[in-house]
Amino acid sequence: MKLYIVRHGQSEWNAKHLVCGSTDAPLTELGRAQAAETAQKIAALHKEHPIDLIIASPLRRALDTGRTIQAACGDVPLIIDERIKEIDFGESEGLPVKDQDFQDRKAQFPYVHGEGESMLRFVHRVYSFFDEIRVKYADKTVLLACHNGIIRVAYSYFHSMTNREFMTYVVKNASITEYDL
Repeated sequence: MKLYIVRHGQSEWNAKHLVCGSTDAPLTELGRAQAAETAQKIAALHKEHPIDLIIASPLRRALDTGRTIQAACGDVPLIIDERIKEIDFGESEGLPVKDQDFQDRKAQFPYVHGEGESMLRFVHRVYSFFDEIRVKYADKTVLLACHNGIIRVAYSYFHSMTNREFMTYVVKNASITEYDL
């Protein structure tokens, strides 16, 4: 299995350095341009390793990025999967990303963010997703259009990390991560 994971382009809340989580913030103009540029890179990869399926988060910043990639690659099917939706930070969404209380709560993996979810539940959700697609699409090339949190969990799924490394792992908007499984 070949797996491409693409982080969405810059969202309005990314631009303001706010905790976004499951809030459905749209892409900025820059984010749409980033998605288009990444789509062209993916289209070139698609010529060498045809993508069989795009799986996107239902949040519009990721879904719009996935649809931009889909348009650049032709008739690749796109499905939406709730399991690759960003973590729900509950009452912390909208706070500045560098808010120390938020960072402290985020580092407490069992802490449930109000009406949101804990890091442990989030990781379980995403690990279960990876367990399933590794079997279901074992001989396919799959692209995920999703979020930094999903990419962080993916990295921890495929590589050993410390808690500190996990909490600080960040990729740029519209980045492409590739795994050969």
